[in-house]
Amino acid sequence: MDWDQFVSMTDGDREFADELVQLFIDSGDAALREIRAALERGDLAAIGRAAHSFKGSSANIRAHSVSAAAARLETAAYAGDVDQISQLEQQLRREADRAREYLRARQA
Repeated sequence: MDWDQFVSMTDGDREFADELVQLFIDSGDAALREIRAALERGDLAAIGRAAHSFKGSSANIRAHSVSAAAARLETAAYAGDVDQISQLEQQLRREADRAREYLRARQA
């Protein structure tokens, strides 16, 4: 996570930054739930769409490792690489957890 770049993007407005962080956390949690449900259904297109959405929101908040993990999952889903999807979903969850912990610590 590039905190300095994120703060610069918000022009140092702490309230706005906090709102963006909460939005990222909420939308990320929703995307991860969508991915898990789609994984259970075997719906690769839905996995790809949710991963794509999470990739964008992660990039917007400068959570580069989350965005990269979401991109890998999106690519695998659209390629039909079912052997990799479960592992990539777990990697995305780990990166998202790390980002949430980091962001919450920065908000404190």
